[in-house]
Amino acid sequence: MTDKKNYYSVPKGYLLDPFQHLYLNNDFEPSEDPVIREVIEYARGLEEKIEGDFNLDYVRFQFGYNTLAFIRNGLLAFKIKSLKLYKKTHSSFKRYCKEVIGRSHWQINKLVEAARVAMELIYAGFDVIPSNPSQCAPLAGYTGEELIEKWQSILDNFREDKITAQKIYNFLHPATAQEELDTRVTLPVKLYTSLLELAIARGQSLVGTIEQLFYERVQIDNFSEAIFPDKMKAWQEDLRDLTGNI
Repeated sequence: MTDKKNYYSVPKGYLLDPFQHLYLNNDFEPSEDPVIREVIEYARGLEEKIEGDFNLDYVRFQFGYNTLAFIRNGLLAFKIKSLKLYKKTHSSFKRYCKEVIGRSHWQINKLVEAARVAMELIYAGFDVIPSNPSQCAPLAGYTGEELIEKWQSILDNFREDKITAQKIYNFLHPATAQEELDTRVTLPVKLYTSLLELAIARGQSLVGTIEQLFYERVQIDNFSEAIFPDKMKAWQEDLRDLTGNI
C-alpha cells in the first residue's frame, strides 16, 4: 500500500474509543502479511463482543500467557537452530534470523538463552519468573542450583518492589566505589539519540541502558586481553543492528 489514509483526521470523541473509527473505514485494504491479518481478525472479533462475552479470569490468563511469549519464541528458535530446519531455505542460521524472523542472530541466541533461564526456574518450582528477556539476561551466566539461589535472593530482596532488569543486574553485580565515579564520554548524535530512545522504551536511565546492553551483548572475561580485529568487527555489527532496529 503506497497511499495511507490520514488517521489524524478523526471524528470527535476519538479519545473515548481510539479504535472505533478504524472499523468504520470502508477504504481499508488489509495487509497480505498473515500475522497482521490475524491481528485484524482478533480486533474485529473483540469489537463484536459485549460485556457478557468476557471471562475476566481468562483475560487475566491471557495477559500472563502473552507476557511469557518470549519463552515460547525462544524454545521454537532453539528447535529451528538445533534441528537445522533453517537449511530448508537458507544457508545459515544467521541469514534465516535476519531474513525470516527479522532479527539478528545474536538477538535470537539471547532469546534462546532467556527461555533457558525461565524454563529452569519454572521447573525449579517458581511461580514468579523473569517477565522478559532483559530480566533473564543478567541471569544467563548461572545454571542449576546457583541460578535457583540467585533468583530466590532477588525475590527476597525485592519482595515489596517491582523487579526490573536493571535491579537484577545491579543486585548481581554491585558497583564498586571506583565504578561509581562519573566520567564523560562523547557520542555521535545519532548513536546518542538511538540509545536515549531505547532507554525510554525500557523505562531505564541512559547509563543503565548502556550498562545493560554492554552486559547483554559484549561478554568480556578479561579486560586486559587484547581486542582482536574479529571481535571488534562483531561488536561493530552488533552496534549497527542495535541502532538500525530501534
